[in-house]
Amino acid sequence: DRRAGQRQHGAELLLVASVLLIVVASTWTMNHRLWHLAGLPVWRMLVFVQQLANNPLGRMAFPDPRQHRELIGLHTALMKLGCLLQVAWGVAGAKVIRHSLRGEPQEAATIVHAFFGFCDIRNFTGLTEVLESEVVHVVNGIAQYVHAAVGASGGFANKNIGDAFLLVWKPSHDVCIQDAALRSLLSYLQIIVELSRSQVLNRWLKSEEIQDALPGYTLELGFGLHHGWAVEGSVGSPMKIDATYISPHVNMASRLEAATKQYGVKILISGEAHGLLPEHVQGLCRRVDRVLVKGSNRPVNLWTYDVPTLRRFGGSLENQVKITEPSVAPDALLARLPPSRSPFFRARFKEGLELYLGGEDGR
Repeated sequence: DRRAGQRQHGAELLLVASVLLIVVASTWTMNHRLWHLAGLPVWRMLVFVQQLANNPLGRMAFPDPRQHRELIGLHTALMKLGCLLQVAWGVAGAKVIRHSLRGEPQEAATIVHAFFGFCDIRNFTGLTEVLESEVVHVVNGIAQYVHAAVGASGGFANKNIGDAFLLVWKPSHDVCIQDAALRSLLSYLQIIVELSRSQVLNRWLKSEEIQDALPGYTLELGFGLHHGWAVEGSVGSPMKIDATYISPHVNMASRLEAATKQYGVKILISGEAHGLLPEHVQGLCRRVDRVLVKGSNRPVNLWTYDVPTLRRFGGSLENQVKITEPSVAPDALLARLPPSRSPFFRARFKEGLELYLGGEDGR
């Protein structure tokens, strides 16, 4: 009887241990499954929000949509919202995103020194009257080239203002001021050349509809480049807010772009921006005038870079010249885009302009 009782107790202990083992294993399996299905995706979302708060312009890696469809759908939507914030706010709005996600008070606007560029689509009003709502396709097509070239050169597009774009290049510890100046000029040249050989845009603009209304219409843009300070910050109210730059120097870039039509050039560079270019690049530019600008009592020298033209349009530039290779140094890329005017012409023009201006002091 005693042995039978011991065996019975042993069997009961074994049963209890088995039940406990099953309960522990089931609990661990359920917790692991629950963590894998819900906890891990939620944790990844929290990590993403933290990363976005720390670096609002950082690259995003989207999750695998084949797993955990409901939560992954939520995660993907959150990341798309983050991408939308990056596109809409850009570099100027990075601080706004960072402080908002961290729940911190917004910082006051800051002063930055940068190269400000302004480019505008020529004869846009006439084009809009012909294409009406379809003109958006043309603007977006041009924007792809403008944004790509500026982004590749280390700058960024701050504003798309109908037929115009406000562009900014800020020197940093990685890019010195001369490098930033060279990259901004190079991006202008790349935009002009790439647009001139864009088959899609040129086929669109050569359509019978446009040519009948605007005979001989070709795609042309004007560019202004200036260097100076600006207030970088958010402007608006709780109903609508924009991240932008406010400064007379931004306005100067706009005025330079508008003046390209008067001087018959594609690019106008202020004396301030020209003086910050590498010395050998300064020698490739051509001064076209010295003027007094509204709001300033100091004369401003105006410079241009004579943009080369592709051979198919009667120029000397190779039709298939490669000017967008990321691995090639900016100096080497610029060497592929020499000024269309010869050194002899630039020297003679300089002599004539100095006689016209009456020396550096205008006397």
